[in-house]
Amino acid sequence: AALQQGRLEGRLKGRQEGREEGREEGCQTLANGIIKMLHAKFYDLPQILEEQITNVRDLSTLETIMDIAIKAESLEQFEQELSKLP
Repeated sequence: AALQQGRLEGRLKGRQEGREEGREEGCQTLANGIIKMLHAKFYDLPQILEEQITNVRDLSTLETIMDIAIKAESLEQFEQELSKLP
């Protein structure tokens, strides 16, 4: 019984770690996509802005940043809206 409990706990821990890794990869992929889109829209992008986006580890925040990037008509407007995020 203890062996089965240990195996179950090990599987659950492995699944949790897998989900966390998947979320991390998803955030990185979305951040990279946002940066590529901003480069396509506005050409020159400050390195600090790229780093700021890359360092976001929350999927819903990145989705909000994506929405801002889509709607922004200038880099200045994007930066202004981005500064309003908590």
